[in-house]
Amino acid sequence: MIQFTFRFLSFAFAGMAIWQFIADRMSGAAYSTILGQVWFTTFPSSLQIAEVVVERYMDPCSVILFLGCSPFLWHPGISTILQWPAALIFVALSGVFFIFGQRATKRARRKHPVLYKDSWDRPPTPKRWRANYHPFSRLLRRHFAVYPLYRTGASASCPLFAYPAISAFLIHHRHNI
Repeated sequence: MIQFTFRFLSFAFAGMAIWQFIADRMSGAAYSTILGQVWFTTFPSSLQIAEVVVERYMDPCSVILFLGCSPFLWHPGISTILQWPAALIFVALSGVFFIFGQRATKRARRKHPVLYKDSWDRPPTPKRWRANYHPFSRLLRRHFAVYPLYRTGASASCPLFAYPAISAFLIHHRHNI
């Protein structure tokens, strides 16, 4: 679920980057639209509210009074980023969320290696065998500790019903899958 969320955000930001890039090229202007302008035209009041919240409640100099410094998180930190081209920021956010999605996948593979193995003790199979992979194979592995069932030719016409417990499970739960 986390991997899906990160990948969805990655593709959403990539789509926004492409959209913003095309909009910049179609406008005929010599410069790109900045992120602050995009934010202000889309949600004008949220930009002002975000500035107030960051300056009052999130900036360390405003929260901890004995530091005695002026707030620096919004000015020049976030306001500098808001002056950058919007397409560039969207591409960067897309890359960051894609990397987080990859890390979530690697973490899941380390945590549950049984769900991500291609076979019991064989090397990874060629792609032509993976095309015959059963869509419920992860579900079956999770509930029955059964590893992927590959079709090896005419001898395994229906590998799904090779085990009586699997066929009984599928017949019993056919409406829930």
